[in-house]
Amino acid sequence: MLLDYISRLSRYEPRLRRFLGSKNSSEREPVQAFMGGRSGSATPTPIPPTQTGPESHHGGGGFSVIDIERWVLAKVWGSDSTPAARSSPSREDSQGLDVDLSELFARSATVADVKSAVEASATPAASRRFLNYYSKEALIEALGTTGILAALEKKGYKHPALVFDTSDSFQHRLSLVDASLFKPELHLSSSESFLIDLYMKRRRSWGTDQMVCYQVMTRELTGEIRAPYVGLEGAREVISFFETSVPKYSKLAKKGGGEWDVSELAWMQMHDPFATTTRPLLPGQRFPGLGLGRQIGKIMEGMAEHSKVTDALLNFPFHYHNAVAYEALGYKHFCPVYSAYFQWFHHQLQPTIEAHGFCFVAWAVSMGHVRRITEQLEPGGHWTKISNRLERWSASEQVFVTGPGPQAFLGCSEWERIRSKYREILWRDGAANMEGVSVVEPEAGAVRRSTLQVDLEGCPELWQYSTIWSKRDPETGNFQ
Repeated sequence: MLLDYISRLSRYEPRLRRFLGSKNSSEREPVQAFMGGRSGSATPTPIPPTQTGPESHHGGGGFSVIDIERWVLAKVWGSDSTPAARSSPSREDSQGLDVDLSELFARSATVADVKSAVEASATPAASRRFLNYYSKEALIEALGTTGILAALEKKGYKHPALVFDTSDSFQHRLSLVDASLFKPELHLSSSESFLIDLYMKRRRSWGTDQMVCYQVMTRELTGEIRAPYVGLEGAREVISFFETSVPKYSKLAKKGGGEWDVSELAWMQMHDPFATTTRPLLPGQRFPGLGLGRQIGKIMEGMAEHSKVTDALLNFPFHYHNAVAYEALGYKHFCPVYSAYFQWFHHQLQPTIEAHGFCFVAWAVSMGHVRRITEQLEPGGHWTKISNRLERWSASEQVFVTGPGPQAFLGCSEWERIRSKYREILWRDGAANMEGVSVVEPEAGAVRRSTLQVDLEGCPELWQYSTIWSKRDPETGNFQ
């Protein structure tokens, strides 16, 4: 599980590699577009004009996904359409699959010139469902009823289309794109030509062996790692709790059989390439967000709740601001100790957030400018600094509960007891005296405390994100 997340981080921005790299090309959509000599087409899934809200929306109805796929395959594998030629990309060019799709529309000066979508053929591949459960029609309807399509049209995206990639048996991809993003004069790369890009996995048997928070605790005991939020005592307590409670509450799984079925948000990015706002970007952003995160979250949550098998939505936040955003949407940290630590972490940074803004602190966490200051009370009554070390961002699973099993687990008295215990410890002294967390073991009777602070003097490159900097007079250099 840990290696899975590490490998995902190494390819931090998923490109078209997974879309193109599957050896089983017969599972791609559309299946008949590439079978030598065969005719036929497959689902392009344009968004119908009537589903975008305002009556003034008209036009070509989107573009054909077949055109994209034909062009991509010709670009990557050449003109040879034999199965052997397209079975897999070259090993020597494993990193060269970031194909620029803009040439597909190079012959179209305006959106009106983009080809209209072709009719779908009734092929098995075309009817594949996202995570083997959600149909394109259901997702398009949800985008319309929640007002997302109407909101996108107001932003200038009038020809959206929904693209599925279900060729990978373990991870599916959903992309919401717009024809206007493929104009050659925009110079957007293939990793930027989308509005929403979502990768999800369905974990049919989510147990302790797949839980990162549990694996962290076991490695804490062996000394392989030292998590900043838990000591040896806490690791033993959490391990014991998980090993008794996870099997117990897994019996309440929606599908039965004693195993939780969860849908993991392996990657999701939403951005607005046409945005003109001067608001600073958060870590990981190349363009400002769409401002539709809550609506998109409601769609996923609603479908998971109505699912007959999904017990929870699972998220592993790459950044601090992601964890804050998901918590605001109702996601809850699965580990009780980490839940207490995250609340303390956010509370400690609150003064800096109030002074410099959330974006500034998000960058400080991402760039490694948060320090844990440990002090010891001396006989004279003054505090002496004994440690000043980096506090790295440590992520842990967040879940949005949609089934009775995880709900009972997170709501049980033992989970709350452990969370409350370590919340009290962190609020009291920042766990400065906890075994495995403190840098130097304290002497008997010693009093210590730990706090988190942003190293304001050591992060000059981040001042551009501060709300204070925005009040600076560019001519005099003075602050208003």
